[in-house]
Amino acid sequence: MPAPATAIPLRARERAGAQRYGEAAMLHAAEAVLRARGVPAKLEFTHRAGRAGEDAWLRIGHGRSAVRYAVEAARGLAPGTLGGVLLKLRDREGKGLIVADYVTPALADTLRDRGVAFVDLAGNAWVQQAGIVLQVAGKKPQRPAADARPARVLQPGGLRIVFALLCRPELVNATVRDIAKAAGVAHGTVGWVLRDLKKMGHIVELGRRPGARGRARTRRLEQRRRLLDLWVQAYPGQLRPRLNPRRFQATQPGWWRTADFTRYGLALGGEPAAERLTQHLKPETITLYAVGGGERLVHQDHILLNDAKGDVEILDAFWNFAPPDELRGIVPPLLVYADLLATGDDRCIEAARLVYDRYLARPDGKD
Repeated sequence: MPAPATAIPLRARERAGAQRYGEAAMLHAAEAVLRARGVPAKLEFTHRAGRAGEDAWLRIGHGRSAVRYAVEAARGLAPGTLGGVLLKLRDREGKGLIVADYVTPALADTLRDRGVAFVDLAGNAWVQQAGIVLQVAGKKPQRPAADARPARVLQPGGLRIVFALLCRPELVNATVRDIAKAAGVAHGTVGWVLRDLKKMGHIVELGRRPGARGRARTRRLEQRRRLLDLWVQAYPGQLRPRLNPRRFQATQPGWWRTADFTRYGLALGGEPAAERLTQHLKPETITLYAVGGGERLVHQDHILLNDAKGDVEILDAFWNFAPPDELRGIVPPLLVYADLLATGDDRCIEAARLVYDRYLARPDGKD
């Protein structure tokens, strides 16, 4: 049962860490969009015991007929990032509402079909409750600046480094050479990503590192859950398309269950990895990551035919560290979690929750 929530003054909320990522401004803007349409809306914030940060809520309507929505802010909402937002809403009480910078017409249809209210900063919205039916469509977002680019840590090289740090937290105190090797990036990339993570509050420097040369200091990874969420949201659009994804159709159903993928230099990801980790999901798409050079052999042994709509997907691996023995033949759980959420499928979202709880959550519950 969720821990009791206590109200937090607005000014305190606005000083909180979420403002660093522009979430507070988005939420206030969404409140203004609703009010401009004549819909009574009041933004509220609460702190849940045992959790870092605060929860946002929108109370829509008058008096006893008002509905209190759990709100999640999402920049760059896309089909590949929707699953992560829906999972956050599932973890909270009551009805959910998504605030985005822009919701495309196709995503708007998806959210309406799921019964999830939304408001975007372009002015599009869908809210349906007793006494209030609001549907606004066709509003276009402001054109972004020509040179607008994602933060460097959310670009492909930065995502490789953040992935290595999240999967192997001890690397935060490793040498630049070791971090670069684990992430498969140039040494220079490591320096600016670490500096940016420090500016974002995800790395703090403590005392001088024992035995280190020069002024090297001990580093610690902070706000891990927030960093993990940022990585999961950015991965489908920024890094995954660069991993040479290719599709095939298997001629034998269930072929993958008995295959020794380590022999082929492959590792299970996505749905089949989730089945092995949680025993909860019946895979529909078989996702594999090529971590070695034996991909041609798996095609020969199991007859995988080129098919852009096939149920077998193979991508290039982007990390360079070995899994623990108990996860041999499976990609790191963080990648399983991200691929599941990127599907937006309800089955996969529930499996992602199990993967997070069993393999990614900190034992003390303080993420």
